[in-house]
Amino acid sequence: MFALTSVLINGLVFFVIFKYSKNPIVAILVYFFGAFYFQSMNGIRQFLAMAILLAGYPLVLKKSWKNLLGIIILSVFAISMHDISAMVAAFYVVYYLLAHYAKKEICINWKVTLGIVVVLLLAAPLINMLIHNVLSMTRFKSYIDGKFDYGDLQIIPFAVNIIIYAFVCIAYKYKKDKESIDMTDKFMITLQSLGIIALAMTNISFLFLRISYMFTFFQIVSIALYWDIIKKYISMKKAYTIYIVLALAYVGSFTYINVIHRVEEAIPYQTVFSITEEQVKENSKIK
Repeated sequence: MFALTSVLINGLVFFVIFKYSKNPIVAILVYFFGAFYFQSMNGIRQFLAMAILLAGYPLVLKKSWKNLLGIIILSVFAISMHDISAMVAAFYVVYYLLAHYAKKEICINWKVTLGIVVVLLLAAPLINMLIHNVLSMTRFKSYIDGKFDYGDLQIIPFAVNIIIYAFVCIAYKYKKDKESIDMTDKFMITLQSLGIIALAMTNISFLFLRISYMFTFFQIVSIALYWDIIKKYISMKKAYTIYIVLALAYVGSFTYINVIHRVEEAIPYQTVFSITEEQVKENSKIK
């Protein structure tokens, strides 16, 4: 099961990287140091759904009844893997219909994003009450007063994603000033905005951390998309400063969360190098 799901998830991710990414090496580094690869070992169903939707994002960007049909089919597959993927699936359909039929492309700018984040942080108790009222009428009401029903703002992922968002916004601005902005640019920056908003909502419920993965996962494409734009239109010194800050954010977060605290470590993926002496003794008792 683990072998099959790993092939499916990583196969789809690397298909997207090598077919659509502007810079495959950067995309691969983001996939690993963004911890998405390691998170996929724990959230297998969710990451299967995410990989399916990631592979389908180019369908949203071009008008065609075949593309719309493809979006619907992939959405059904993704939702059958994990209900939470309905959020991205709904975003795909809404974005497609607005962009190609209403001629209105969604693009959440940084001012709107930060405004929403501030409201979410300040009005957390009220929003939490509203969410509870909604959940109480659904099959997810079991989460109310459960062990996951608490707010815990994920400071490090939130801070890192703010840095990533700043990188995307800077590159977007320079591209807008020097070149023409296309639908892919607006699509990617909006997804990152939604990821930031979801991370801010971990202050309301810890469960929003998993929801944020659905949107931040697209960094695999967006960071590589804008990587060369920075170097192209900014002085070399400033460009490398931005690259270093971005790299430190990714590597620092990965080291603290995944290496030092081993947050994403799962038993089937432990090695002789990661199992402690106490764990060996405990495993022996179990056997």
